[in-house]
Amino acid sequence: MPSSSVATFGRYALLGIYVGFIPVSLGLLWYPFLRRLGRGGRQAGLSLTVGLLIFLLFDTGAAALELIATTPGVFGGAPLVFLVTLLAILLAALAGLPAVLGVWIGGFIYNALFAAIFLALGAGAIAQVVYEVGRLILRQSREEGAPLLSPATFGGLAAGIAIMYATALLVAA
Repeated sequence: MPSSSVATFGRYALLGIYVGFIPVSLGLLWYPFLRRLGRGGRQAGLSLTVGLLIFLLFDTGAAALELIATTPGVFGGAPLVFLVTLLAILLAALAGLPAVLGVWIGGFIYNALFAAIFLALGAGAIAQVVYEVGRLILRQSREEGAPLLSPATFGGLAAGIAIMYATALLVAA
């Protein structure tokens, strides 16, 4: 277990920022480029993002459920995971804070209950982003009178899921 020092807390806070804030910032910086690609390119890029996130959502949720199953039943089991996930969706303003807090707690103590709770918070945050990006895709489709499920959106979604599946296979190998 690492020592509890101000420097260690600082390093863990930076790690939390890397996984919580930087990906969102990079996604926001990429959007102006997507707008220049035209409707099909924009829809494909946004759908690719949704595909990546949907895979992460299910993977994170499954990991939280696996961990909570190892804790005593008095802590709530699967319903706790679902409630924390829902709470994170409802409190979307949390942004990257759960990542920083999760890295701090996970870095200094390991507990299956806390790990499941923070994974559920992550799943909720992912679900919120999927919802918001999905709304954007839907709005753009309606504004342009185009079908929601076009070759660009289906291809992007399928590619996102396939990329994450392939990545999971490589990491497991």
